[in-house]
Parts: sequence; structure tokens; C-alpha cells
Amino acid sequence: MFHCEISPGESAEGRTRQIVKLTGRATINDVGRGKELLLNALELGDEVLIDGMGLNDIDFSWLQLLCAAHRTAESRGKRLSFHSTTPVVVEAVEAAGFCRRQQCRAAQGTTDCLWICGRSQQGGRDA
Repeated sequence: MFHCEISPGESAEGRTRQIVKLTGRATINDVGRGKELLLNALELGDEVLIDGMGLNDIDFSWLQLLCAAHRTAESRGKRLSFHSTTPVVVEAVEAAGFCRRQQCRAAQGTTDCLWICGRSQQGGRDA
């Protein structure tokens, strides 16, 4: 079963922050609801942090959705990044071939590409 929720916060820089907590199985069945939630979070905050610690499965459709949400954030001058994640997410990113060693073309220098791998093994922050 999948569950998602948004909670507000404020960053150290004084920017409005939204934390999107994902739990359970993030699959294509719930990608529409996820899209609405992420767009809402981007409307409410300058910075959106994805908390994926509660995920026990994530499929390719969600990886695509998170990538699209990251690009949308970039185009609006906002930030979207992983706050925390699990090995399940890292494994899905690697299995899907999303793992990158450098910025993607869509990243305009304000934030890192979501899929730069290696950091997730160091403290569980980014996929």
C-alpha cells in the first residue's frame, strides 16, 4: 500500500520548504496521485525535499515522475532533492540505468541532478 503526505517547514536560508514523505510501494498505480502531490508541493514551497525512508518498492514510472518534477522545479527556480532514501530506491535507480556521474542537461547549475549516484551510500541522502 502506498501513502504520501506533505509537511511544511523552513530552510536555514529562510526559504519555504515542503517535505514530501513517501511510504509503501510507489508504483504506476499511484503515479497520478504522486504527480498531483509533487506539483502541490512545488506550488507551496521554494524547496521540496523527498523523504523516501518509508519506501519498500519504487518502480520506473516513479523514477520518471521524480525526474520530471525535478525539471519542473528547475524551470521555476525552485529546488527538489532527496532528503533521505533507502537502498530500495538506490537499487531501482541503478537497475533502471538512471545513475549518473555528472549533471544532466536539464540541471541548470542551481541543483544537482537527482540521479548522481554514490552519495546515497554515504549517509543515505541522495539516490
